[in-house]
Amino acid sequence: MVRRAFRLWVGILLAGTQVFAAEAAALSEIMRLLKPVRSTPLSQQSKARGATPAFTEVKHLLRDWVESQLHEIHSRDEVRALEHELNAKLLQAKLACTWPGFPAEEGCPEREQPGYLGEIKLELGESLVVTTSVGIVCGGDESAYAYSFVDGHWKRFWESETNNYTAGRYVPVNFIGIHLSTRDYLNKDADPNVRLMLAVSRDPAYCESNWYNVYYRVWQLRTDSPEEKLLLDGGEEAFFGNWVDSVVSPNDVLIEYPKHTTYTDFMIRPIVRHYVLREGKLEREAPFALSPRDFVDEWMRNDWAVSSQWTTAGANALTLQRMHRKENFEGGSYTETIRCENRPEHWQVGLSWDKYDGRTMVETKRLYFLVRWLPPYRFSLTAISSRPWAACTEKDPVADEPRTLFPVHSR
Repeated sequence: MVRRAFRLWVGILLAGTQVFAAEAAALSEIMRLLKPVRSTPLSQQSKARGATPAFTEVKHLLRDWVESQLHEIHSRDEVRALEHELNAKLLQAKLACTWPGFPAEEGCPEREQPGYLGEIKLELGESLVVTTSVGIVCGGDESAYAYSFVDGHWKRFWESETNNYTAGRYVPVNFIGIHLSTRDYLNKDADPNVRLMLAVSRDPAYCESNWYNVYYRVWQLRTDSPEEKLLLDGGEEAFFGNWVDSVVSPNDVLIEYPKHTTYTDFMIRPIVRHYVLREGKLEREAPFALSPRDFVDEWMRNDWAVSSQWTTAGANALTLQRMHRKENFEGGSYTETIRCENRPEHWQVGLSWDKYDGRTMVETKRLYFLVRWLPPYRFSLTAISSRPWAACTEKDPVADEPRTLFPVHSR
């Protein structure tokens, strides 16, 4: 009996020693791959912000190491404790430098740079999402992984990495929000393992600016196997002085972020992206904007094939199509939005062009857009004219007030 207990204790000790050795070997290999990057002066780093093909191996070694550390988690406190433990091990191995809450190592760079790992982040919901980061010039290249707890362990069913390091094609990202939809409880025949995964990200910080590209991607996937289909892949420049919000349900996706107006001045307005899942495809649907002015701006910025679907029934589509050219709108400024008190459900949006004649600003042109507005945010374009409509005279400053579909921001 004593011998059996001794052998069991020795077996546990050896197993623990082997696991520790395997962990140490993985971290040592990551260091070996990163050392050449660290020793390269910033002026000689690759044109891909210092990233090299070796980063892919680093990402996978780091991912596998994190997976070896995962255990059953029941609360956010346990998530935070595990997150702190993982990051402390990276600091101890000299793979990382410092983050808030950790003491700074001597000689640490002031911010992330090539050759240093960024902070590991864990988020627990219906799934566990792990985010890792490899330092690049003035930022970090993040990767994300999602796991389901199956048969006593975490099983990866989704991942998002950037592994093309060719200059001009390398697009590293920092994740803003990663959302897995709930199962479709309203459809009794729906497969409980089929979900939508929405990942919203941005460019890593590069110098200091409030303008960065925002990216959004949506997959239809299964939580019980690594089977996925990319349904949406979009992005554009956004103003990060305000919030970027997103949410996903079993059958639709909603994203909102700020951007300057299209062909006019540099006013900031919310961009709304709402998509509905139909027959395996995501189709854009209202709301397209949150005010008459924003709708006009959205109508101008889209191709006619899209904008033509946003016209009021009975409107002269040929006239609107002739006006739907970029040169018709460039350089203008919005005027006050006017409510058409004698034309129910309509508002007038104005554009004006001014020129300095050496003494004063002289107005050179005006355009007026007649917009139909049905509650809550269903807009359509009725007409465009160089003259205001006689039935539209009531100033309505409330119509242009800032709005959002996310009164409580997620991040």
